[in-house]
Amino acid sequence: MSIDPGKRGLPAAGSQTIPTKDAIYTLTALGKDGSVSQPRRIAVHTHQPGEVVSAHGKLDSGIAKVLSFAALNGDQPISSAKIGDSIKLTAITSAAAESVKIEGHEATLTDLGDGTKQADATVTLDATHDGRFDCQAISAGEVAHSLQLHLEIHPAAEATTTQAPATTRAPSPTTQPPATTTEAPATPAPTTTKAPKTKMTGSTITVGGKHFVDWFNEDFRPKHPGNHPTLLLWKQPAPMFPTKLNKANFIKVFDKIDKLWAPELTVPEFLAFFGIFYNETGGTIQPAGEVGGAKYMFNATPGGKASYTTGGNRLAGNQLKAMGVISSAADIAAWNGTVYPDSASDAVKKAALQCDFYKYRGHGFIQTTFRPAYLSTVDPALKSSGYAKTCDQMTTEELENVIKTDPNVSLPMVRSFYKANCSKTMAAINNEPPNWYPIGRTVSGQKPYGDLFQWRCETIYAAMKKAGYTVQ
Repeated sequence: MSIDPGKRGLPAAGSQTIPTKDAIYTLTALGKDGSVSQPRRIAVHTHQPGEVVSAHGKLDSGIAKVLSFAALNGDQPISSAKIGDSIKLTAITSAAAESVKIEGHEATLTDLGDGTKQADATVTLDATHDGRFDCQAISAGEVAHSLQLHLEIHPAAEATTTQAPATTRAPSPTTQPPATTTEAPATPAPTTTKAPKTKMTGSTITVGGKHFVDWFNEDFRPKHPGNHPTLLLWKQPAPMFPTKLNKANFIKVFDKIDKLWAPELTVPEFLAFFGIFYNETGGTIQPAGEVGGAKYMFNATPGGKASYTTGGNRLAGNQLKAMGVISSAADIAAWNGTVYPDSASDAVKKAALQCDFYKYRGHGFIQTTFRPAYLSTVDPALKSSGYAKTCDQMTTEELENVIKTDPNVSLPMVRSFYKANCSKTMAAINNEPPNWYPIGRTVSGQKPYGDLFQWRCETIYAAMKKAGYTVQ
């Protein structure tokens, strides 16, 4: 047996003393042949004398969520298919999901042993499919979370038609004498006023006579200092508008809205992207990688961040063994756990930066996280942009550089996610009043994030309308 952190090479039976403090331990059984069991996570929580507490508690978060939902042809994620194709729809959920429905039908859940579950369904496409597929995580008999996948559906074969030759009418046998007409003086056309443009085709938005970014930084943001009085973010008071915007990056991104979503955006649609970008990039509007170091990515946090060793990512211990970096059962078990192995050598820690928990941390404008999401949104963008390697084939550094520097990848990966998961919300976003909440909830998986996102978007929108805005 091994108990991490701290105790390895223990007998198969017996007891061990552990410190009286809040901690998370990973227990792993080690076979004589070097085999390693799936790790078992145990959380220890302390309390003050006299404090009333429950004697039992769940080891997982208790939140039922669809972590990813993808369409596959064989084992390869796809973004389009044709009528007649049979495709596999694969959902990865949190451990708290009791059942899953794909396209309204219950699908069998399989425990993956890493804090996640998987469900699959096979669908044969016909003319009734519009390309939208729904997945729901069920808990306590109710829908706890849902994701939508969008595929481009093409006809099975393009029909070809042969147009009958046009007939030529013979000229009239009679000749009509030319008519003599007198042209009346031209009447001036009535003066019309062109309606203001309501959809933007680029980054030029003027609010109160200023570019949107200048208005946001100089006029709007100073009116909302500090934290929101009631809203939370990651269990802490939520900052209202904590950072200024980078104007150059804003222009660079929103001058390419055709790659982001469509040739034109309404202002509510623009805010559906901008509000997420602002939060996830800290106002830089730059598709950088998530910061915090390998230990931060490996471990779960009290604020609600999940361990990136789950969610469909491959276990680091197995990956490091395949690389030839580690070989002992104890080391494999430690890296297959959910508590970062601080005692590992610097060489092993460096090699671990190529493992999924770090490589597939948050990247891009919406901080895309977990391997299934990269395979379904980034791989298609890499292929269409001419890259020879897939995400799995690239090193961590190569993948980060491509996402950070190539808008032909960073923008389409956002579009793929929104089309797969937010199509219904985007289709209704121009209703009054706009409802941005589902997008924030889908991107983060958390209700407080969705609440803050809704408040930020509606606050900006109201201020824009009050100051007066135009788009180009």
